[in-house]
Amino acid sequence: MLLWLALALPARAEEPVTAPTGATGALRQFTGIIDALQQHYIDPKQIHLNERATIAFRELVRSLDPEADLLTPAEYAAANALPDEQTGDVGLALAARGGLIVVIAARDGSPAQAAGLFAGDELVALDGNSTSQMRVVAVRRALRGPVFSPVRLQFRNTQEIVLPRVAITTNLPSSTLKFLRPGIAYCRVAQFTEPARERLELDLAAAVQGKARHLILDLRSNAGGSFDTALRMARLFLSHGSPIVALGYAQPEQLSGFNTDTPPKFVPPLTVLVNGGTAGEAEILAAALRDNQRARLVGSRTFGYGWHNGMFPLPDGSALLIPTARYLTPTKRTFHDIGLTPDVVVDIARETERDLGRAGFGSFEWGNDGAAALQADRALARALELIAH
Repeated sequence: MLLWLALALPARAEEPVTAPTGATGALRQFTGIIDALQQHYIDPKQIHLNERATIAFRELVRSLDPEADLLTPAEYAAANALPDEQTGDVGLALAARGGLIVVIAARDGSPAQAAGLFAGDELVALDGNSTSQMRVVAVRRALRGPVFSPVRLQFRNTQEIVLPRVAITTNLPSSTLKFLRPGIAYCRVAQFTEPARERLELDLAAAVQGKARHLILDLRSNAGGSFDTALRMARLFLSHGSPIVALGYAQPEQLSGFNTDTPPKFVPPLTVLVNGGTAGEAEILAAALRDNQRARLVGSRTFGYGWHNGMFPLPDGSALLIPTARYLTPTKRTFHDIGLTPDVVVDIARETERDLGRAGFGSFEWGNDGAAALQADRALARALELIAH
């Protein structure tokens, strides 16, 4: 009788279950479904409530955003573990875009950089397994492993490459400060870590000592890093009270702004080099310097990673990883999925810029081969032209 009635009734395409109102209503509905299943399902032993509830909640979180996830206690512990001498990676910063896992940038000095991996390269397989159904959090985790252990990576339209994992160093990076011409200094910042900030502060002091009247700050293929470090780096250049960035939350009244509270360490004007691998906190610094009329951006459009992520531990040892706010420039603009358009756009062929990245931005020997460096690096050459005029 019930089967006949079901067949006789007209079908309704995608008729939704009545939507609950508010969180309490959703929990009440979830509890009601579980109670009904336990009471009436033909084999209630198959329900496995704890496991299935976790799966359901994880799928809910993951459906919100490619970067959102519900981490198990073991995954959360691994995410919080500090790198040791036995743990390494290949040096790739990754993001999820349009259902794909793409490269943001390769870390300076890493196997990924030596292989010429560049912003926008699409990762399609890892150790022979397709990444089409993998979360970017899981891919990042899989890229870590014992130092010197190999990992096989397949990118779209390329042959498979095998890269060794290397130790994740936290040592103070080497100086990249160079005087390209009298009074014109160059400095590379490859990532936003405290050692990198300390190195930059030392280099700025040396630039001041060398009577620099202009600085070229190279943020190309800098995938960002620490938000707090970005604030500290901005304070090295901006006058007291200048806006750096704001965090725009879901509720407009929660908007939180960050300003400088110290005098700058370097006051001459700047030119900032950017490209498609400039992302996250590097975009914060670039936008803050431009919006405060401290710098001109030269190069190509940045990556556009402008979300602030938060990790929230839960009572059972798991953790919720979700974007919590948008980065807003001092002019209150978002750059997520958009990027920053440079003041002066320099068109460079992708393979040419890949070669520059493979060699290492800022690795040129200026004293011996300055002319060759400018011929290879059109963005740097254009920056020098603009300064001269």
